[in-house]
Amino acid sequence: MQFIITAGGKFYWGHFLVDYLGEITRPKTFPEILRAVGAKGFGGRRMKALELVWTNEGEEEEEEEEEEEEGGPRLFVPVDPDAP
Repeated sequence: MQFIITAGGKFYWGHFLVDYLGEITRPKTFPEILRAVGAKGFGGRRMKALELVWTNEGEEEEEEEEEEEEGGPRLFVPVDPDAP
């Protein structure tokens, strides 16, 4: 699945399945980008590849889940089907 996003006045093209993100250097405006892609396909734009930076967000979430499972009170509130 491909996408085009904008940030800081620049446009970026990416692909979710291949973990790719690149800056569109030419054309410069969104209507021009759409016109170029419509006329020439995705080869109608110039790209500057961006380096992927991996973060440890997933590892931090796993550590937090492990901490929650190990200690602390476990609360269970039964559901009364007749409750108002």
